[in-house]
Amino acid sequence: MVGFLAAGGNVTDDVRMLLVDDEPENAAFLRRVFRRGFDTVIAETGEEALARLRAGRFDVVITDYWMPGMTGIQMLERSLDVAPELVRVMVTANLDFEIAVDAVNRGRAHAFFHKPIDRHELVAAVERLVTDSRCVRGLRTRLARIERERDELARRLAELERSHAVM
Repeated sequence: MVGFLAAGGNVTDDVRMLLVDDEPENAAFLRRVFRRGFDTVIAETGEEALARLRAGRFDVVITDYWMPGMTGIQMLERSLDVAPELVRVMVTANLDFEIAVDAVNRGRAHAFFHKPIDRHELVAAVERLVTDSRCVRGLRTRLARIERERDELARRLAELERSHAVM
């Protein structure tokens, strides 16, 4: 959590993370890795993950590739409609280059990790991705406010121009 603490506090306190893995020991490992500062929820299948995403707000999803019912890429792909701003991370024991390409292109994965995972690299990447995501959301909010203010100023200017044209 060094990156967040250096930024002036532990901003991960309200980060909700969905961990998707059909192997309980892998899910438990990820939960231990993110035990400090993250609110973690586990789903064992892609369908369960999508149901959890529909039911509540999550900031991050970390999913395995191989799972029963649907792959992690299929789950990420379907999650785009449910939670478009979700930070997406794929983990897999498979070294297939096509999986990595599909995870990024189809599933819009922000990061891809090969098992065994270096927990320090994973935490650092998730911290960075969450920080970046929050910055983007903040900028979008500010941009929307500026656009509303611009529209209001344009409306007022038009009123002034009309009132001066009458005189």
